[in-house]
Amino acid sequence: AILALVVTGPLLINSTLAKEFKITASSSHPPVVPWVAVLKNYVVPEARKRAKALGHSIKWTEAYAGALYNFKNTLEGIEDGLGDVGWVGTLWEPNKLPLHNVTFYLPFVSGNVVAAAEIASVIAHELGHVALGHTKRRMIDFSSQNAIRVALAMVLSRFFGGFGAIIANTITKFLTARLSRKDEYEADAYAAALLTKANIGIEPQISMFEKLEKLSNEGNNSMAWLMSHPKTQDRITAIKKLKDEWE
Repeated sequence: AILALVVTGPLLINSTLAKEFKITASSSHPPVVPWVAVLKNYVVPEARKRAKALGHSIKWTEAYAGALYNFKNTLEGIEDGLGDVGWVGTLWEPNKLPLHNVTFYLPFVSGNVVAAAEIASVIAHELGHVALGHTKRRMIDFSSQNAIRVALAMVLSRFFGGFGAIIANTITKFLTARLSRKDEYEADAYAAALLTKANIGIEPQISMFEKLEKLSNEGNNSMAWLMSHPKTQDRITAIKKLKDEWE
């Protein structure tokens, strides 16, 4: 399972003059569950130690085993302020944490967290195409492009003979590729936003692009203007620019 640790904002903005912080660690499950045990046996004592090193102290209230909410209400419990730090079993939050549930939906799994995050980035990209209506748009564009191709071929054939159809086909291919690249940039931006919101970040997205670039040997393609997808480095640059704007 992919798990999330939720920390409420007010804890991060307390005045530096404060000497004692009151924090509630909570969970729907008891500490015998490994992930809850990490919260109890590592997060709580480690936070206490680090606070002490900075001249502060933390007064922990530990409420495990469903003392504050049940297993389906962890996110709501944290949002409502019942707890400040909580273990979230993402399996029970499929609608709110779809990307964290990727390994539950796939017909295969991996213990490689990096690989799982990269797969999530690909799924987020494809979700972007669906959410932004690219498939429907391309169907409409395809019909229009066919009409343009036929009309251009008829006109150009009067001047260039048999080459008219070739020229018309090249022009429409150029237009199709350009529109397709625009869709890819939009889907990349959607995925970057979704991954950022899910606290996964854009790094898996970038690393996946780099791996695909090596596999496709893209650097040897000189016909970039006819490519259906932007060059990988251009996509990475665009994603990094978005991150800088969001920060």
